[in-house]
Amino acid sequence: MDRHARKSLTAPVLRHGPSTSKGVDPIDRARIGEAGSNPAPSPYAPYRNKLEHSFAGKLALEQQAGFIRQWGYENMTFKLSVAAPGKRGDYHRNDFVVWHLDGHIEMAQTKGWHKNLAASLKSLRWAAQKHPWFTWTIWRYIGGGWQQEQVQR
Repeated sequence: MDRHARKSLTAPVLRHGPSTSKGVDPIDRARIGEAGSNPAPSPYAPYRNKLEHSFAGKLALEQQAGFIRQWGYENMTFKLSVAAPGKRGDYHRNDFVVWHLDGHIEMAQTKGWHKNLAASLKSLRWAAQKHPWFTWTIWRYIGGGWQQEQVQR
């Protein structure tokens, strides 16, 4: 076993949350916070949810297989309207950007099921109208597989 492997085996275990012991170092207490103030890290980080985490895995496999050139997560924000004085303008940040082999760029949005799906797609349709040079798609995980639909402009 080399020197670096021995070090990793003896490294201290990191805690994820407050200690329950009474003899906690004050510096350590300040770092971890009081009970309830330091939630456990998301198992899907840096993604917002399990659906986005799963779609990122799909894109990573497609990139390894050579089906797509590259992809990114929440790396483009589109300004949809100018803000009124004292207010924030309207923006849309897409979930994924996919660069295909033929050169076209797809703005992919992952959506789970909810009863107000139409209202949640308002900014997506608005962005598709303002930026028609991209392909705008919605990806849904239904019945054990991914289904794609084009955004209506």
